[in-house]
Amino acid sequence: MIKVLHVVSDLGSGGVESLLYTYYKYLNRKQICFDFIVHEPSTGMLEKELKALGSKIYHVTPKKKSLIKNFTEIRNIINYGNYDVVHSHLNLASVVPLYLAKKAQVGIRINHSHSVNRQQSIQKTMIYEVLKKLNHNLASHYFAASCDAGTWLHGIDWKPTSQNLLVSSVIDLNQFIFRKTWRDELRRNLNLRNKIILLHVGRFSSEKNHPFLIDIIERLDDRFALLLVGDGATRPSIEALVKQKKLDKRVHFVGTTHNVGQYMSASDIFLLPSIHEGFGIVLVEAQASDLPIFASNTIPRESEITELIEFLPIDSVDHWVDGIMKTNIKHRISRKKDLESAGYTLEGKVKEFETWLKRNVHNNHE
Repeated sequence: MIKVLHVVSDLGSGGVESLLYTYYKYLNRKQICFDFIVHEPSTGMLEKELKALGSKIYHVTPKKKSLIKNFTEIRNIINYGNYDVVHSHLNLASVVPLYLAKKAQVGIRINHSHSVNRQQSIQKTMIYEVLKKLNHNLASHYFAASCDAGTWLHGIDWKPTSQNLLVSSVIDLNQFIFRKTWRDELRRNLNLRNKIILLHVGRFSSEKNHPFLIDIIERLDDRFALLLVGDGATRPSIEALVKQKKLDKRVHFVGTTHNVGQYMSASDIFLLPSIHEGFGIVLVEAQASDLPIFASNTIPRESEITELIEFLPIDSVDHWVDGIMKTNIKHRISRKKDLESAGYTLEGKVKEFETWLKRNVHNNHE
C-alpha cells in the first residue's frame, strides 16, 4: 500500500480539495491511500466522503493560533504515519510540512503550486522569494496546477516533465452538463424563475474579490440576482456589506453544496473576478454547463477551452456591467465533447497520476 499524506488548508468545496477528492475516488484504493492534514478546525464538506473512501483526517492547530503546536502536531503525524509521500498544497506555507517530511526521511516530498500572487509590496516580494527558495530546497518534486502557477512558485525555468507534473484539473463531466430539469427545479425552489441569475462559486477569501461582485450587482437593475456558492473567513464581512447596501433580496448566500452543477444549470452568467488563481477549475465546470463567463484577466488562459469566456480587467466594474447587460441569454447545449477533446476526462489523468506514484515510490524504495 502506497501511503500519501496531503497537507491542505481545509476540506470544504474549493478547487484543491475537490480535485483531490475526485482523484482519490477513481484511484485504485486497494493500492493507494490518501490521508489529510487539515488546518481548518471545523469539519469540511468533503470530510465525510473522504473518510468513507478510507482516508484519515488530522485537524491540526492553525499556525496563527500557535506555531509551536502546529509544528509539533504535524511532526508527530509524519513521524508515526509511515508515509511514502508527503504532498503539500499550501504554496509558500509548505515550508513546515516539507521540512518535517525531509527530517523524517520521507523520500517523496511534493510542493504543489495552485495559485499565482504577483501583486505584492516590495517587502512581501522579498519574503516570498526567501520562502520559494526554502520550499525548493526542501521538496523533492514540484507540481503545478498551471504553467503560470509552476513558474511563479518553482522558478522561471520550471516546466512539466515526467517527474514534475502539471496536474490538470479534472471534473466528472456528468455532474456539470447543462440539464433543463435542474434549471427549472432550482429556479422554482429559489423563487427566481423570472430573474437573470449571476453565479459565483468560490471560497470566501480576499483573493476571490467578493466586494467586486457586490459592486457589480449594485450597478445592475432588479432583473438580476446574484448567487454566491461557498463559505470561508470573509463571508461575514460580505454579508454585512450586502446588508449595508440593502441588497439582501438580490444577493443569495448558498453556502457549500454538493450540487454546484445544478446551480450552474439554473444560472445565466458566471462571474470570476479573482485577484489571482492558479488555474480556475470552476471555469472548466462553468464551460461544461455552457454558461457565458466573465473572468479576471489575471487568470491563466489554460482554463479557456471554449469561446464562452471573456477575460476582463478588475480595475473597474464598468466593463463587467457592460458585458453582462449585452449578454444574450441563449439556448444552452452540451459541451461534453469539447471538454473531452481538451483532455478533461477522468480516466486518463487519474491513470497518469497513479502510474507516477507507483513508479516513484518503487524507485525510492530501491
